[in-house]
Amino acid sequence: MSEEQWYGSTGRLGLSRLGMLRLGLANTPPRFVMEPYVFTVAAGAAVGTFVGTVFAVDDCADEVTYTLHGPDAVNFAIDPDSGVITTAALLTEDSYSFIVRATDIEGAPCGVDEATVTVNVVEVVEERDCDCPACWLTGPLVISPIAPRRCPCLTEDP
Repeated sequence: MSEEQWYGSTGRLGLSRLGMLRLGLANTPPRFVMEPYVFTVAAGAAVGTFVGTVFAVDDCADEVTYTLHGPDAVNFAIDPDSGVITTAALLTEDSYSFIVRATDIEGAPCGVDEATVTVNVVEVVEERDCDCPACWLTGPLVISPIAPRRCPCLTEDP
């Protein structure tokens, strides 16, 4: 194996595309490190608020780009290079679900993987029903659709 085949034209450890073709190796598609992704955003978050980051790896060291798909995707934006997801609209629903597609240089259908992303929107409440110093030290009380609306230190519902 020549040095070009091992280090490739980019100088990175691994096989160059030319080297892979010479050796008869097939391209592998990118694959998401984790799937599904679940993120939480505060209700009323401004447009451009950070939601989360998705990440896909490509065994061939191909560059990976990210795109959003599905009806709920219009409410979000993704940096095509980093996978950082931000809000693109004021979120009015309790939950959103969409697909993130990672594509390498081969493109569809060979060089693609998809991951499901769910974004839950939760209410952040600043007022407390309790004067417990421990509760105030933990920051705003986050109310999720499955959590009761009360101070976490109370033993009974108010």
